Amino acid sequence: MRRSRSRSSSQDKGTWTLPLAETGPYKWGPESIELSCSYPRTAGSALYNMTFTVPSKDTVIAFRDMACRAHWAASAKLGSSQDASSFALKLGGLNVYADTRNGSRALVGDYKIIQHAASAKEPGIVGLVKIPSILEDEEANSGEPAVAPDPIQPSFLIPWTEWQAIPSSLLKLQFKLKVGEVLVSGAESQLRKLGIQNFTGGMFITAGLFYGGETLTNECLLQTSLTYSCATPRWNEWLTFPLSIGSLPQATRLCFSLFYREAGSSSSAKDTPLGWVNLQLMDHKGMLVAGKKKLRLWPDGPANAIGTCMDNTGTDSPGAMYVQFDESPLPSIFSQESARVAPEPFEVPAIEGRKASGSVFGLSPFASAQAEPALRAEESLRLQDAIRADVLTLPTDEERRLLWKARNSLKSNVRALYKVIHSVPWTNRKAIFEARQLLTEWAVPAPLAALQLLNAQFADPEVRKYAVSRLRELDDSQLQNYVLQLVQVLKYEAYHNSEVAQFLLERAVGNRTIGHQFFWHLQAELHVPTIKDRYSLILAAYLRCCGSSIRKEFLKQCELVKKLCAVADAIKAVKGESERMALIRKMLAEIRFPDKVMLPLDPRFEVSGLIVEKCKFMDSKKLPLWLVFQNADPQGAPIYVIFKSGDDLRQDMLTLQMIRIMDKLWQQNELDLGLNAYSCMATGDEMGMLQVVLNAETTSAISKAAGGSSACFREDPIANWLKQHNPTPEKNAKAVENFTRSCAGYCVATCVLGIGDRHNDNIMLQRTGYLFHIDFGHFLGNFKSKFGFRRERAKFVFTPDFAYVMGGVGGERFKRFEQLCAQAFNVLRKEADLFINLFALMLSSGIPELQSPEDIHYLRDSFLLDLSDEDAGKEFIKWIHESLNTRSTQLNNAIHTWAHS
Repeated sequence: MRRSRSRSSSQDKGTWTLPLAETGPYKWGPESIELSCSYPRTAGSALYNMTFTVPSKDTVIAFRDMACRAHWAASAKLGSSQDASSFALKLGGLNVYADTRNGSRALVGDYKIIQHAASAKEPGIVGLVKIPSILEDEEANSGEPAVAPDPIQPSFLIPWTEWQAIPSSLLKLQFKLKVGEVLVSGAESQLRKLGIQNFTGGMFITAGLFYGGETLTNECLLQTSLTYSCATPRWNEWLTFPLSIGSLPQATRLCFSLFYREAGSSSSAKDTPLGWVNLQLMDHKGMLVAGKKKLRLWPDGPANAIGTCMDNTGTDSPGAMYVQFDESPLPSIFSQESARVAPEPFEVPAIEGRKASGSVFGLSPFASAQAEPALRAEESLRLQDAIRADVLTLPTDEERRLLWKARNSLKSNVRALYKVIHSVPWTNRKAIFEARQLLTEWAVPAPLAALQLLNAQFADPEVRKYAVSRLRELDDSQLQNYVLQLVQVLKYEAYHNSEVAQFLLERAVGNRTIGHQFFWHLQAELHVPTIKDRYSLILAAYLRCCGSSIRKEFLKQCELVKKLCAVADAIKAVKGESERMALIRKMLAEIRFPDKVMLPLDPRFEVSGLIVEKCKFMDSKKLPLWLVFQNADPQGAPIYVIFKSGDDLRQDMLTLQMIRIMDKLWQQNELDLGLNAYSCMATGDEMGMLQVVLNAETTSAISKAAGGSSACFREDPIANWLKQHNPTPEKNAKAVENFTRSCAGYCVATCVLGIGDRHNDNIMLQRTGYLFHIDFGHFLGNFKSKFGFRRERAKFVFTPDFAYVMGGVGGERFKRFEQLCAQAFNVLRKEADLFINLFALMLSSGIPELQSPEDIHYLRDSFLLDLSDEDAGKEFIKWIHESLNTRSTQLNNAIHTWAHS
């Protein structure tokens, strides 16, 4: 293992280990900011505060130095030799810090925590903390420093001549296997569960050679004969595929499915899948599978071509299948070297009675490369259409032929790379070598664009290694946005040890925030049988490398989640509000906290206990817990969290991630729309935490206070509510500005993502005017219907009371709102491929409304990719007016308000 860089009190950029606070452009606040800075007076004594008025364009280093001088003066240490560079600035009462590293030019006004305080006319909270004490605290009771995992070199990179093995490219034998028998566990009970009462039918097995989710050729899906259904059906049947062993690419997998067919049925549509299993044809060393194998089946089916290649070792396995592969005196290995120069043919002993002949292990069957004729005009047009197509549109067979034919002339076209790699004839060993060589010669794609090459369609290990090499250019603050997808990508990898796994381990060990996300994204899916072995191994590797202090921190977090889950489950068995409240208070009071523990929700939140008298349960079906934690920072405010048990938060987590990425893209384009993508983290099977946004009300509650369900048809409730909480003209103007910008952001975000179930209990408003959405149980165009009628008919929620806040249709502020929407929409359209790729990488997550590429079509269509920016902007403005005039939205709001009164 490689030792990580030693920690020190130095603020050199190479040794900084503290989590940095989020920054963003400072546009909306005053030129000077009030900061309340806390200091420890002496060891063990209470904090004391000093307040400063600081220009927003001062560097944080200048403020830190000034705060240190004031501290030393107050402590009668003005003439001391203390060094200001040994102090850090902790922000907002959270576990995040300003960038005071040597050479940093970060400004006071850059930090969003300080911006929000300035916007609310409140002092920003800052703590001056000595760096050695922070690092000593992090390493307390640490048995060893964090270490980075050593990269493991795959054995197949060793030249085959160093092995006593045969390069698979030399084998001209057709690939075949023998299906023996299946031991079906409880065959009759399984069939009854599937609704089959008559057991007179038969069973058969299908076997297919797949690569990247597709069959290698149209003839590579074979089927055994039909045999009688019983507990031990036998076939002893050889299946011979129309491909030679030498033409099998390295990542080829065999996919088996066991079916039941009713007697007299000839339609495959009525076949019932009983079990399935996948097998990687070559192991992590590149060795071809050989001999007899016992494969334990997964229930149901049919086989998922991009699903796990692990055996089912659980108790739910419907049985085991016995398969036999060809054997030879020497093992066969996939070798890159043999694709370049084919060794001379040689003799081998006879195998299973067949004659030994040099024709069996002959020269490479691939002809030398020849210059391709130029494309015809119509072919060139078709080629350009294929390249311009969105990432969900796969090239046809003819387009693949054209893309591969023109590969050398397309090397400067970054967008063409993914289409060309998808068009490689993977059964041609020389083509595989050439495709890998093309990666080194092609115009270099942007790091995020390379995410597409980690899709399950791109199975070649060298292609995936190339994609990871591009991701290495992302810094930690960028990578944090995409850890969720990269953890899902681990499911597509052929082996436990992969480039993606090593990359994530290295970055997780090197950055505590990434490590926190990595841990909980893995931990949240350990209950999934098909992936638990891989995730457990990778999680164990991370915990081995991260250092004992971090391991102990995760142990504290897991213990807290376990105790909170016990509380959440216990109250569901109790009837009556008072009885539930009594039980909650009793059980929460019994929880013993360590001195401090980070919340799984967000590593910035460190808590030391619960304020039990403020905790409660919420009045919804799953009875989530409303928890108020004591901030571990004495100067920090209490931390409010919702804990859910029995709710799947993965869809909320994904949606909030997309909103967060949208907000960052808009910020990069100097468009601050004030979105509030609150924190959300799944911590296990249907459990997790959500951040509570304080000083906010649902628009339903605002309507109730303004007159009940009838107020949903009035224009002034929101405007009046904002005036009530912002009584001065200055404050009200600021609140209206915040409302206009945030409303524009959420109109665009919810429209693009196709967020459904939008009613006035899922839209909230902060007193400062910021609007935001919650509860993302439906997306990608899955809108609510009732008795066959679609309840949500508008593209997004934009009702007359929203327009009234902006001065009404035709007003200057309303026109600005329209332009903000059009501008924000076009910013996202330029990044359409990124959003489509991120959703595509989540197809293995098991989210109910994200099961197939077809589910992502709504997202693609919502970007209007065939229109110019000007026309797309006009179309979105048209949608604004359509939404404004869709009266069913107000009717839905009124019904919902009445039903929940």
